[in-house]
Amino acid sequence: MNNHVQYKIDQKAMDELNKKSKIDKERKDAKPKTSVGTIIFRAVCALVAVAYFVLLFFGQYMFAADDLFINSLNPFSNIKNPNNIIRIVSLCILTLSISFVLRFFIGRLVKVKKVTKKIGIAVIELLGNLVKYAAYIVLIFLVLTALGVNTTE
Repeated sequence: MNNHVQYKIDQKAMDELNKKSKIDKERKDAKPKTSVGTIIFRAVCALVAVAYFVLLFFGQYMFAADDLFINSLNPFSNIKNPNNIIRIVSLCILTLSISFVLRFFIGRLVKVKKVTKKIGIAVIELLGNLVKYAAYIVLIFLVLTALGVNTTE
């Protein structure tokens, strides 16, 4: 003997079920929240990058022309014996900042419907990762060059 029971659902109960399923779907589609520690870390990194670029562009007006700090900070200066620690930190900030800005703009392409239809989200994400890892490789070579290792041969 089968004991199947059928329930009749009125329109009000059906609307509530639909509303609940929409809320559950929105929760699944929502991005995970960024932690407070991540936000603080990003803010500190942004402040360091802004301070670095202010010193890089306007440091020549604040310091003497032959100042070791500002010449070590500037990766484009042709100083003979820069402070290696300052030069390496400078190269890291410069390379990672450029990488971040490029990846930021590449990430914005995902939201453009015309671009995602032609290229695809996977290709855009691949391009962003390519920029990230290329920046890491360039950074390794720049740091090795700053330490005196000949990386051109």
